[in-house]
Amino acid sequence: MSEIDALVDRIYEAALLPERWEPTLEALRERSDSASAALLLMRLDQPPRHRGTALVQPALRQFCESDAWRSNLRVSRLAARGDPGFLLADDCLSEREKDGDWVEQTLKRLGLGFQVGMMIPMPTGEFVTFTLERWRQAGPHPPPMRRLIDALRPHLARAGLMAARLGLERAQAAVETLQTLGLPAAVVAPGERLVAANAGFLQSTAILALARDRIALQGSAADAEFRRILAATLSAGGVASRSLPLRDREGLASVVHLLPLRGAARDLFTGARLLLVITGIGPLRAPDGALLTSLFDLTPAEIRLVRGLVAGHTLKTIAEQGPVALSTLRTQLVSVFRKTSTARQSELLALIASLSVMQR
Repeated sequence: MSEIDALVDRIYEAALLPERWEPTLEALRERSDSASAALLLMRLDQPPRHRGTALVQPALRQFCESDAWRSNLRVSRLAARGDPGFLLADDCLSEREKDGDWVEQTLKRLGLGFQVGMMIPMPTGEFVTFTLERWRQAGPHPPPMRRLIDALRPHLARAGLMAARLGLERAQAAVETLQTLGLPAAVVAPGERLVAANAGFLQSTAILALARDRIALQGSAADAEFRRILAATLSAGGVASRSLPLRDREGLASVVHLLPLRGAARDLFTGARLLLVITGIGPLRAPDGALLTSLFDLTPAEIRLVRGLVAGHTLKTIAEQGPVALSTLRTQLVSVFRKTSTARQSELLALIASLSVMQR
């Protein structure tokens, strides 16, 4: 297993075992040649929850327990940028604004600077925020390190989504905890064997029960992709995660989110390899571009196309509005289908609608 694969494993482990975030952030700090790393779950109406490496823990606690988080320009500017990747936070502030910035002054006091951060808007109404800081005398992260950090973004986003739902609390009751959150869930072991499932999962008509505690997903394409992902999680160092649109026996659409279980998270779920969480379909609305990029690596052009489809436009009417030709839009739609594991516009729109259900 490569060093990067091992780090990705730790990220998914921490998604379900929040006490593992500190060592995971420490590994991320070390691999990215940073001095510190932090995770914050932020809302506009309540103090953030946080995890971080030892150097910044006291400052994080002060930031979250005082009023510093309420009016911090660095936070609001990063959120307003809407860029799903890691940005140099200093670029969001003028030199004059930095002089009055609580975070900037705290970083200076610790000998830190050149903070890179990303804020991912979650369907739960929170922002999942990751930051990495360098020693001030070391200068900013060099381009190879920036590329490595950004390559981890989709994994951090998916793990952050689960962390936001579990509130950085350990899922002691495993799938039953997810049931209380309104999320049908199950875990699957090698041999495609169902280890545990809550009532909501077992009652879902999108799931087919097979012999020997095995399951299948409704729809041949979704089931084939499910088995491919499960096989990938069993391979040495294999990391696979995906969101698959489903259509049940009654014709109702839903989406199953697949997350690999790694490290001690696997022990929590009795040696299982894959966590399945089902979300239903909520009101269809324009998706958040940063979230779509974080989860599916959609480009800005592809996000514009998805927004048009969500608004009820056809490819032809989108092309008529310009400036993109119809042939280009068709190529973009094929790319969106591939990235989201969908095959038709109806499946794509079902996937988008499922994200709003996570707001409950």
